[in-house]
Amino acid sequence: MNLLNFISEYPNEDRCKLLLKDIRDKLGVICRKCGGKEHYWKKDKWQYECKICKTRTTLTSGTVMHGSQLPVQYWVIAMELIAKGERFSVAELQKHLGHKHYDAIWTMLHKLRLTIKRYNSLGNTKFYKGLFSTKINLEDKERRARKEKMMELFLADNYKIDITEKIRRRQIKKNSESLDL
Repeated sequence: MNLLNFISEYPNEDRCKLLLKDIRDKLGVICRKCGGKEHYWKKDKWQYECKICKTRTTLTSGTVMHGSQLPVQYWVIAMELIAKGERFSVAELQKHLGHKHYDAIWTMLHKLRLTIKRYNSLGNTKFYKGLFSTKINLEDKERRARKEKMMELFLADNYKIDITEKIRRRQIKKNSESLDL
């Protein structure tokens, strides 16, 4: 694995967030409050804002990264290592990332591995290794498509299911409240 090439492609937090935004734009963002599918992009806040109800949604909201205080770059690096099929411990990753707390890195890896386990248990083909490949012989278009497929798996994790379920619950609650009046 050529981690140096990978890190040169995603050298900082902003570049990783742009990758995340591109994938989220492709998947579509659903408002957790009203179910709206049209959003403005608030570049200064790195958030989407619903055109209907003005509710803001972060890049990591509703994804496997939801609620994490870790930098997006850590997640992208961990996804790369997992996609390559590399065997590594939490302590090794913690050391390479230079992160102080073991628990945060353990939680991140545990979430990623559970996502892949759920994906494979649903009868899908085995998780494709090397979706973030930085080999020179791959065409840029093919490499980008593989990266997007990898990110979609992690970003779509429970995202659309949870959002539609929350909206359905709100509608049921509103309907029951209107019946009580």
